[in-house]
Amino acid sequence: PDYPRAIALIDRSLEALMAQGAIATIARRLAALPPAYVQASASLCIWQAWCHALTYQLDAVGPFVDQAEARLHGAEAYAATLPPAEAEVVRLSIAAGLGQSAVIRAQVAGQRGNYVAAAHWARTALPHLPPNEPRMRSLVALTLGQAHQAAGDAPAADQSYLEAAQIIAASEHPF
Repeated sequence: PDYPRAIALIDRSLEALMAQGAIATIARRLAALPPAYVQASASLCIWQAWCHALTYQLDAVGPFVDQAEARLHGAEAYAATLPPAEAEVVRLSIAAGLGQSAVIRAQVAGQRGNYVAAAHWARTALPHLPPNEPRMRSLVALTLGQAHQAAGDAPAADQSYLEAAQIIAASEHPF
């Protein structure tokens, strides 16, 4: 099988599938690939981590997020070898990946009821996320709202929930 070609096709389709809530389809596509190919790709590791997080297989999330982050940090050295314009594109992609991995960690911490850790990871994600990434930014705001609510800070929770609603309303992203 031509796995590199299959990976390219799968990777391009995953965002649309996630927008449709087709988590099981994403999981099946990733499961059809040899594990070494998934582990070699930061993007596929992040998608696999999302599948586990969204299906409450929380103990399975960490290794994929760790692997994605290792791949992303490895790509920083590669970016340093590129011409400035190309390097900037790679660095932005790395930052977005690191932001998304922090959002996944925040979601898992929140699902486990550890709202202090969830808030930490949500705040960690923000500087890495692209400004035009409504899905991730709204998840960060929701996570912070839950953390404030758990801490008994209703005004801060309301503000975070309002921010999440505004992000969603302003976006054309199909959630």
